[in-house]
Amino acid sequence: MKEEIKFDLNTERMEDLDFMIDEFSERGCVLVDDLFADLIAEYYGNNDLSDGRMMVEFTDEEGHSLSFILSQTEIHYVLHMIDRKLYTYSRDDGGGGFGDEDGTAGLV
Repeated sequence: MKEEIKFDLNTERMEDLDFMIDEFSERGCVLVDDLFADLIAEYYGNNDLSDGRMMVEFTDEEGHSLSFILSQTEIHYVLHMIDRKLYTYSRDDGGGGFGDEDGTAGLV
């Protein structure tokens, strides 16, 4: 059974974050995941210290930006979506996408 996770963000903000994460490179996602997984575990704990006033912005090697508020809600959402993206990368065999049943799409 698939677990449904709810985040205290409005739809427009989640769509903005989703777009940035979709555009952000795999390498950039790994960096953000590594940095903020530790931050959540060690620094924030159960406290939300930002009051929505502090943000971070990352730019990947391709020039795509990922910026988010340093709040538990946004950090958790970004990490969750990055984990989903990285899991997708790990399942892709590079054979032309996920929809090709016979694995021949994209082969020349």
